[in-house]
Amino acid sequence: MSDTGIPDLTARLRIRRRRGRGRRLRPLLLALVALAVAASVAYLVRFSPVFDVRTVEVRGAAMVGADAVRARADVPSGIPLASVDASAIAQRVAGLPPVARAQVTRTWPHTITIDVTERTPVFQRVDGHHYQWVDDQGVIFHDSTTADPKLPQVATPSVDNALLTDVATVVKSLPGDLRGQVAGITAVTRDDIVLILKDHRRVVWGSADSSTLKAQVTLALLHVRASVYDVSSPANPTSR
Repeated sequence: MSDTGIPDLTARLRIRRRRGRGRRLRPLLLALVALAVAASVAYLVRFSPVFDVRTVEVRGAAMVGADAVRARADVPSGIPLASVDASAIAQRVAGLPPVARAQVTRTWPHTITIDVTERTPVFQRVDGHHYQWVDDQGVIFHDSTTADPKLPQVATPSVDNALLTDVATVVKSLPGDLRGQVAGITAVTRDDIVLILKDHRRVVWGSADSSTLKAQVTLALLHVRASVYDVSSPANPTSR
């Protein structure tokens, strides 16, 4: 109170104003602190060597090999993990013939992980004394001088992707009991696919269209004594 006994209203107003300014400044100060923390974390993650690349882990590369994947991936070491272009690495690795697809992830604090899905062979194309593995997309991805006894051998005049894809469709349609009788396949054109059985009987398949139905008709038709079976028109099969 003043000497006159009247409350010093001016002093009280000053105190209230200071408190009000403090309350108004507090959110701003908190925002500045949060911004500073975020900037520090961003620097640590994207620019500092604290989270740099030190290891490249490869999984699923049984055929192509982990070393070949690392070489193709060309992951730079020593750069921040967050700066690595994962999609570019995956695209480079997918360029390896045996690789169907690749997925690249960051494993903190120092590892790039590459998960490889390799192609699965459906048949082997005979090329002289070599055997080329072909997947269901008609892609040749492996070459060997030794035949794989588990894969049907196929003779084609070219490596045309559409032709090889059609042959793969036919092979995949064969049930086990029919596939086990197949010694080889010839495919001069996409409309001239022929199965050669182990007992030298032949199945004229025609195109890859309706292959599942053709396989069922063939199994029924093989009970008829003949040397050639024609299921190119499965609704009207013939034998001779």
